[in-house]
Amino acid sequence: MYHLSSVASDDTGSYIEIVSRIAIHKRRVDADGLMSIAYLQLQADAVDGLVAALDPDALAPIKQLDLTGNNIGNDGVRKLVQALEHNRSCENLSVAVNQISSGALPDIARMIDPDYSLDVDEDCLCPPLQELQLRSNRLGSNTALCKSGFELVANALRSNESLRVLDLSCNSITGICAAPLFDSLTHNRTLQHLDLSWNQLGPGIAESIKAGLSSNNSLFTLRLGWCALGDEGVSSVCVGAQHGGSLSMLDLS
Repeated sequence: MYHLSSVASDDTGSYIEIVSRIAIHKRRVDADGLMSIAYLQLQADAVDGLVAALDPDALAPIKQLDLTGNNIGNDGVRKLVQALEHNRSCENLSVAVNQISSGALPDIARMIDPDYSLDVDEDCLCPPLQELQLRSNRLGSNTALCKSGFELVANALRSNESLRVLDLSCNSITGICAAPLFDSLTHNRTLQHLDLSWNQLGPGIAESIKAGLSSNNSLFTLRLGWCALGDEGVSSVCVGAQHGGSLSMLDLS
């Protein structure tokens, strides 16, 4: 593992220089392929330095990239997608706690869309991510952008065959925005763990959750704690979980 979270934030004078330094020492990535660049208060420009580190021809390919607790924002997500487009080794990505808002959802959809850019260059595809951590951002900050953005994410999930874990907890997401995600469960057969806890889903989304769970046989874990579903909403979700038959853990606290 190559880990840089111990570098003091006041030593980050040039974000690009620091991340480029990580790229230079790329060979120090261990067999597990984990590169952690967490809690450094890095800005979007720092992502530019990851291009070299994510070189698909590197001797020690990055399989897990942890950018938790920085400040890359929407621009950083866009640059990260571009950096990943020529890399097929990265399986786990965390951009949790990064001030990412609703406007980044189209780029997030690109990360998990298996058909993205096929019409341009079939060698220019985002990697088949297995885990995507987006907790504690601001994806629900703009209702209109959130709704249209999650429709794109849901469309990508319908044909995605690699993603196993998706964490969207603590993002101020409302029910009208999250509903398409549960609609996509009728088509998706690989997602196993979905976390939407600590969002503002409300009771109106319960029927969408019920319908999605009733026709899905791959989801093992669903976290919906502290989402204000209400008693009737919880009952509907439980009915859907019983019909689906695959859930082993359902959090409705």
